[in-house]
Amino acid sequence: MKFPLLSFSLCLALPGLVLPAVAQIVPDQTLGSENSTVQLNNPGQVQINGGAVRGSNLFHSFEQFNILEQQAAYFSNPSGIINILSRVTGSDPSHIFGTLGVLGNANLFLLNPNGILFGPNAKLDLNGNFVASTAESFLLPGGQEFSAIAPGAAPLLTVDVPVTVGLRFGSEATGAIANTGQLNTPENLTLVGRSVVNTGELVGTNVELLAVPETVGQVNIGLGGTLESVVPSEISQPIAVTGLPDTLPEDIGAIATIAGTTVVSGTIEANETVQALGDRVALTNADIKAKNIQVGGDYRGEGSVLNATRTVVDEGSTLTSERAIVWADDLTVMEGTINAPGGFVEVSGKEQLIFRGEIDAETILFDPRNITISSAPSSAGILGELPDIFARDFAATDITINASDLENQLGTVILEATNDIILADNLNFVSGGDITWIADSDNNGVGTINGTTQDIRTNGRDLTLIAAELENLEIRTEGGKLFIQSTHGDITGEKLESHRNNGLGDANDIEIRSTGNIDLEQIDASSSLGNAGEVNLIAGGDVRIREDIRTNSVLLGSAKDITIEAQGDIELSGNLITFGGFANGDISITSYNGSIDSEPSIFLTGDLNEIPDEYLELTSDNNVGITNLGNAFLSLFNTQDDGGDIVFKAAEQINLSSTVIIVSGSEGITNGTGTAGGSIQFQGVNGKNPDINLVSFLIKNDTFSGNAGDIQFRNINNLIIEQSFIEARNRWYANGSSPSVTINAIGEINILNNSAFNVGNSSVRPTGNLTIKAKGLTLVNSFLSVGTNSPIVVGEGGTLSIDVAEDIRIIGIPSKSRLLAELPGGIFNMSSGRSAAGTVFINAHNVLLEGHTMVTTLGSNDGGATGDININVRGTISIRDNSWISADTIYNEPGGDINLIAQNLILEDEGFITASTFNADSSRNTGNGGNLEILSDQIIVNNQSLIGTFSSNDGDAGDISISTKSLFLDDNSAITVSSDPFAADLQKPIERINQIFTAVEGSSLASPSSPTIITSGNGGGNAGNLNINANQIHLSNQSQIVGESSSGNGGNININAQDYLLLRHNSSISTTAGTAQAGGNGGNITINAPFIIGVPTENSDITANAFSGSGGNITINAVAIYGLGFRPFLTALSDITASSDLGVQGSVLLNLTGVDLNQSLTALPREPVNTEVAEGCQAIGRGATVDFIAVGGGYELSQSGAINTDGITARLLSLDLVDVPAGNGGESQASTASPKINVANMSIHNC
Repeated sequence: MKFPLLSFSLCLALPGLVLPAVAQIVPDQTLGSENSTVQLNNPGQVQINGGAVRGSNLFHSFEQFNILEQQAAYFSNPSGIINILSRVTGSDPSHIFGTLGVLGNANLFLLNPNGILFGPNAKLDLNGNFVASTAESFLLPGGQEFSAIAPGAAPLLTVDVPVTVGLRFGSEATGAIANTGQLNTPENLTLVGRSVVNTGELVGTNVELLAVPETVGQVNIGLGGTLESVVPSEISQPIAVTGLPDTLPEDIGAIATIAGTTVVSGTIEANETVQALGDRVALTNADIKAKNIQVGGDYRGEGSVLNATRTVVDEGSTLTSERAIVWADDLTVMEGTINAPGGFVEVSGKEQLIFRGEIDAETILFDPRNITISSAPSSAGILGELPDIFARDFAATDITINASDLENQLGTVILEATNDIILADNLNFVSGGDITWIADSDNNGVGTINGTTQDIRTNGRDLTLIAAELENLEIRTEGGKLFIQSTHGDITGEKLESHRNNGLGDANDIEIRSTGNIDLEQIDASSSLGNAGEVNLIAGGDVRIREDIRTNSVLLGSAKDITIEAQGDIELSGNLITFGGFANGDISITSYNGSIDSEPSIFLTGDLNEIPDEYLELTSDNNVGITNLGNAFLSLFNTQDDGGDIVFKAAEQINLSSTVIIVSGSEGITNGTGTAGGSIQFQGVNGKNPDINLVSFLIKNDTFSGNAGDIQFRNINNLIIEQSFIEARNRWYANGSSPSVTINAIGEINILNNSAFNVGNSSVRPTGNLTIKAKGLTLVNSFLSVGTNSPIVVGEGGTLSIDVAEDIRIIGIPSKSRLLAELPGGIFNMSSGRSAAGTVFINAHNVLLEGHTMVTTLGSNDGGATGDININVRGTISIRDNSWISADTIYNEPGGDINLIAQNLILEDEGFITASTFNADSSRNTGNGGNLEILSDQIIVNNQSLIGTFSSNDGDAGDISISTKSLFLDDNSAITVSSDPFAADLQKPIERINQIFTAVEGSSLASPSSPTIITSGNGGGNAGNLNINANQIHLSNQSQIVGESSSGNGGNININAQDYLLLRHNSSISTTAGTAQAGGNGGNITINAPFIIGVPTENSDITANAFSGSGGNITINAVAIYGLGFRPFLTALSDITASSDLGVQGSVLLNLTGVDLNQSLTALPREPVNTEVAEGCQAIGRGATVDFIAVGGGYELSQSGAINTDGITARLLSLDLVDVPAGNGGESQASTASPKINVANMSIHNC
């Protein structure tokens, strides 16, 4: 109901009130000689003089103070007086029905504890501030009082300045203040009583009404006459208000007699502030206009003003302001109208709020205890229960806001509840300002926003929801920003959407922050024809999203980022999709103490004309880690911009299986204007190093233009890759550098069961690198690869670098790799294009290759030179079971070099180290093979194993240099520098390379110009040179040191053995040329060894033969030679030969004077002696002769130059010697007596 205007027409006079003819103003005698005096100046007007002057303050004291209608009373204003303080010490209230004024500019204070009533015709005529109060006394500086209930002399003020005045309210201050007149001051107007009722008009710069409850003992008034603060009272009993007319309407009378009640029913206007304050405040048919309006309290109940317990604004009341506050600590009922265009409005009940009003403001704040928003009326009938509402025992009920009323608010809407906000009906807001709901506004941890699965549509307005916890949310902002935060609990709900219904225009950001869990069905910040919004999920617990998260823009806009961070687990059951027409978004997923589980796919795919900056990041900081991830696709189609990044972060584990991750630039572009792919990263977080397990995992990071992104494993512990393929490459005609792969682990790396890392390049730019640093590395049926596969590549090949503290183990052969059907396991750096293959660097404690595995560099096209292999091992390199270290080239580019350093080098069971050059087209030139250098304390080569450099066509084989303490070759093993395409040793490298080509064909490593098969070629190239420096050299069981050629020159072999050279069981050292019955000179053999040992009947040979070219030269510097004999041609015995079937014979030079391995060999002092082979012993009927010179042993040559054979033939060329076991230091079990050797004119016959 409405509050009626107060009526004083019948009984404004209280009991015992007698009205004088002009004014009943009776001074008392409390001031002595300074008593006030009343002077009648004109009919109907009196002037009040006298009083006690204290500095700039003038004190008056009256027994009664009343002014009749149409009469006036003015206080004189002596010079220098700023404040006039007047009190009424009698027992009657004051009735101001006429004009009250000041003849000057002083401020006027009127105090009457019994009440002050302003009648309908009451007016103020003054230039200063006006304060009317029903307090008991004025409180002044120094603790002095000017009391109305215990009157005394005026205070002896010691300061001559305006003072702050306090109003003391005690148990005898029971009066009310009521106004029905028109009170207007140019300055401030303040009414302070036990209750305050206004039905008239109040005008001033600031207008303040304060009803003082019994709980307040003092009210402080500032220098400007405005309210400053209140001080609590010690009164514990209720106070019955006096001084109100008996004829007040029943409802007004009932509430106004309760101390602390302010009722406003008239008009109040102020240039600045209006305050209607008290313990209970009611506005009924009130019209208040001011810049700042405070009804019942200040913003959120804060500040120094007195807060109301109950505040009611009825439907007939209007507040017009730039800033309006309607507040109550308990209950606020708001049914009126507040006009604050562009301004701020708060309507709040700390415990409860009933709202059914109208508000026009830029910002609206509602702040009760509990809010229910429903289709029901807003707590209808509340105003009809005013006495009960203001009663202390009012039964608390949760407030209801009508949904329609709330939807139609145009400005910023703020609902604040100390407890809950409950949505019981759908909301469909009209367009307007921002919307903010805050539950648990007192932050005590109790307060929920419950959407009850009702639909909230904001129509483009931003929406902020903050509560201790939030549940059952379903929201669509249609372009507005959405922010949700829980401060003490979980966030649950269904669909959260910021996209627009028609797809036109931008979506907006969705940010969700929870101290607990986040559990939602779907999040959609996508747009069809505009920009998408970002999605940020931050949880102190788990994150669970049951369907998709979308930040994609379908056609004409940019996609935005997805960021998920959780202290606990992250479970993503839907797809993550962020791709855009102009730009792609990033994805970052971080779990600090839980796991990440994403079963479906992650799509970051863009379209035409993109400017993307994609980024996917998954992080887990716990002992569970990232456990499952669906497919992730970051790819761009027909676009000119970059692909995005994917980052996995974890503290303890990342476990991913059955996943596809693709990051790529544009596809189908042939002019090199496509886009670059982004990077893929796995890394530790918070200084921790996680274990990473990838099973059935496919990662592809490539592009058609620009730079493909890198793949990085950084700051991790152990890495296990199983049945997975990880590739980073540039595709055809991309104009940027190929990506790199980097693995930095403090633990072990295990790449298992048909897994692979591949760094590829099909473009014109340099190839990327593959770099591994770890404690150890194991490859089982798997491979690492760096390579180029384009006929147009002109850049350098990439580097494959492995640095481990302990062992590298490369084991097995993949039966059927997912992408490379028959490629052996191992380490590959290949070029099937026109650029050079890159270098392989390996640093480890031990290296093991077994089970048909390889460490290979291969150049296989014009311009595709082979890269080098550099292996530095502190322990042992072991190569066995048909495994290889090789550097091979196809066509006309040089082969790569191999440099090995190890304490031990062991090749067994068909272990191979080769550097070869081949040709798949006999009409094309062949490049030279690479060189091989080995430095090792011990080298063991056995069971058909091989160290060699080969040339199969017109290219020259490379050189081999070996430095070791012990060299052992056994069981049909060899060290060779061969250019013989028909050599049996060459067939295995050919077979191996063809197997690689077969496996590569049709894969991502293939090039259109890659050769598909190579053959033995036609020969013609020269064999390489072989240099061996060792303490001991053992050859046994058909083992060989070979420098042969088919039609080119044989290689030179230089052997320095500090202790001995031992040849057993059909072993050989050979530099034979013309093995294809063609030209080429035999290579030279130089051997420096104290002892050269063989067994005559075991057919172990040292040969430098030729077919049609010249035989090679054999130079031996030794102390003694045992078991090998010089012969013009090979026999079934152990031979030393340097023959030619059709050309000039070679020479055999023996220096038996001793060996100084630290000195280079000197030229011989004589020309060779031509010694004809006896005709009866001529081999194959040919008459060629062999030159033989023996130098040293203390014997002089004869003048003819022939060797004297007396007594030496048997001892020189034969030795009855039992088997000399390998490793016995060369000590013979036969007699070690040194016979005297006489050399003179010895003719050696070839028979």
